[in-house]
Amino acid sequence: KGGPAQRSTILEIARRSGDYAMAGVALACRTADDGAVQDPRMVFFGVGDGPIRAAGAEQAVQGRGLTSASIAAAQAALAADLAPPGDLHGSPAMKMQLCRTLLARALTPMIRTERTAA
Repeated sequence: KGGPAQRSTILEIARRSGDYAMAGVALACRTADDGAVQDPRMVFFGVGDGPIRAAGAEQAVQGRGLTSASIAAAQAALAADLAPPGDLHGSPAMKMQLCRTLLARALTPMIRTERTAA
């Protein structure tokens, strides 16, 4: 039996490759053998004056297995974590949607899938 697996990713959305990010996320966590998320850290960038830690979204997945429901809960929690300003790249609502999309893209590959014997 192995110990917790460390997972991390950095994702961003930009208009063109090499442009500044319209929104981005750096995510790190450990996953236990049962798939439960431990010590999640989610930091968003490009949506404020500096990096913003999403503590509510972290709490939404802490100790839970990653499922579509727990990811949706983390996405919903972003409303209290982030207040992106509008700029020439988009409105606050568009930037919030980008953050929700990035969070799902970062977490979805970490969903534990059980392999069945053939």
